[in-house]
Amino acid sequence: MIRTRIIILLIGILLISCQAVSVTSTPEITLLPATATPDIVSLTRTAIEDVVGKQRVQVNWVSINGDTIFAVNYLTDLDPNNDPEAFFEEFNQTTLIASTFFSQADMQAEALIVMAEDQNSPTTQENPPLYEVVVDKNLIASWVGGKISENVFINSWFVVPLPDQ
Repeated sequence: MIRTRIIILLIGILLISCQAVSVTSTPEITLLPATATPDIVSLTRTAIEDVVGKQRVQVNWVSINGDTIFAVNYLTDLDPNNDPEAFFEEFNQTTLIASTFFSQADMQAEALIVMAEDQNSPTTQENPPLYEVVVDKNLIASWVGGKISENVFINSWFVVPLPDQ
């Protein structure tokens, strides 16, 4: 079920991107086998579960039109509208953890996508995730390499616009 949500999410991102550049073809999305980097997937999931709770995290390598993406989504009971400080503390910590493991992977991935979902309301095309970012591999390398501060790194993430924004 979570894999289906990731695919729906990625299709939504790509459709927004395609509209922005007037591309009309449908993106080709494929889940890559976890065997490609099983340690990175497992370590990422375990580290994020320590932040958000067990059985609430999905980590996958995904190919979108031939580009490899590290996709992380998790369920949260925090609401960015009611308690933004707690929500973004959790979200940022989750994304920083995923970025650290992304940098250690052997895969030649282009980006990291992190998505927070409401644990009480499954994400669908009509019900978007609570928050989602795309982080470029070069920004991750700069942060891990100490070339940019954590604050600059966090502020560089591309926030995926939600339909009602």
